[in-house]
Amino acid sequence: MIPLDFLATPSHENVRALCWIWLAIFVLLLWQQWRSKRAFGLPIVYAFGLSMIHLIGACAYGFDYYSPNSEYLQQGGFSIKVTHAGMWMSTLGFGAYVLGVMICPLFFTKDPVVPQTGQLDPQVTTKLPGTLFILSLAFFFVIAPITKRIPSVSALGAGGIHFSVIAVFLFCHLAYQRRDFLNFKKWMLGTAGFPLLTVVTMGFMSYGIAAAVAIWMLVFRFFRPRWVSVGVLVVVLYCGMTAFVNWMAYRDYIRKSYVSDRFSKVMKMVENFEVFDPYKQTHLEALDSRLNQSDFVGKAMFWTGVRRPFAEGATIWVGLTAWIPRILWPGKPVLGGSGNMVTNYTGQELSETTSFGVGQVLEFYVNFGTTSVVFGFIIFGVGLAFIDQRAASYLARGDYWNLTRWMLPALGLIQPGGSLGEVVSALAANGVLVWLMHQFIFGKYYKLGSWSQPTNMSSNRLRGSKYPRSIGPVTRSQNTRPPSI
Repeated sequence: MIPLDFLATPSHENVRALCWIWLAIFVLLLWQQWRSKRAFGLPIVYAFGLSMIHLIGACAYGFDYYSPNSEYLQQGGFSIKVTHAGMWMSTLGFGAYVLGVMICPLFFTKDPVVPQTGQLDPQVTTKLPGTLFILSLAFFFVIAPITKRIPSVSALGAGGIHFSVIAVFLFCHLAYQRRDFLNFKKWMLGTAGFPLLTVVTMGFMSYGIAAAVAIWMLVFRFFRPRWVSVGVLVVVLYCGMTAFVNWMAYRDYIRKSYVSDRFSKVMKMVENFEVFDPYKQTHLEALDSRLNQSDFVGKAMFWTGVRRPFAEGATIWVGLTAWIPRILWPGKPVLGGSGNMVTNYTGQELSETTSFGVGQVLEFYVNFGTTSVVFGFIIFGVGLAFIDQRAASYLARGDYWNLTRWMLPALGLIQPGGSLGEVVSALAANGVLVWLMHQFIFGKYYKLGSWSQPTNMSSNRLRGSKYPRSIGPVTRSQNTRPPSI
């Protein structure tokens, strides 16, 4: 089923080689993002998320002593043959994605034109992170629960929760610029509260982990020295796998309990905590069972085009039209959720009590095979890198609200395990949300004037140090000192 002979034989050795190739591609992306002055870090966030669901579980088959033995994995058809095929296609897609990110500056060579407005009020600079954090709590506990049953509105409520990610990132950025490393560390360590909150309130850890990972990857974009970033990344990855294998051991136990009892169940998990051990069969099987999206891709390669015809663009069309509310298009086509799509194009029956994401690799493949994987990921990489450039431009100017206007839609776009329909819907909903908030709330803090770069910046004290110098907030051409960040 693999179109090329390169590493085409399923074996532990070839799976290891594919894993090393994947890591080399990831390092290439880091190098491009870290050296670019027009990068914000969103492509790294997506790449890390894609690696979590395609690389981590597949790495289990890189160990010569590993073979799935549990009843769940054997009944599900997990094998080195299937994972190897899926990992091969996923690595090809990941390489195409990084290629798209790297060629984006060739097509979009200029930063966005700065509008003729002047940023005069600290409400959209230093006070914005706290405002966004309060808004996110309001969306999480009040607005989202109310709107979740209202068609075409529920997505807006869910998107508002992502303000918390932007808020914590901005807190970290401000603390880092001020060289207030105590608060910087507090906010970075505070990201551990995201998984704990989602476990206690929702019974799911993945949403909280995704939020924490997004913040860490964006911070690593500007943090110095780089070797510390790499070291911390390795530690965070190991701690993440440790938390995951413990979560998998107690997941059903926690989810079946009432919300009021979940915290005590989580504490029981902490009392029996186990450190991740790559030589422990149960730990590797935990990674294989839930972090091996390459297994689904491999099954699709053996099923779609053989026992079921390719979709030939059907799912892509549904994804591209997902932004149109059904209230405006009652006859809008629908293919069902991600779980149904996985079943249709892999032939595997899935549990109705567990959520399974289709992911971009699988969805691109089931349309036109390898061709759509390559071109789909190149286009995806170019699109995300374009948004990333715009976000970086506003961050450099210290315009945190316009940064938010680009960053929030991008967070909807970054769903490596979601269907294209879910991705486009979240992108559109988040875009509409920030547009509405700009029109009715934050737009009034932008007044007419001419833009200029401040000459006396509080961050100038960082010159000559190993820390990057920030441009600071954009202010009107005046002789007054701009607000310090």
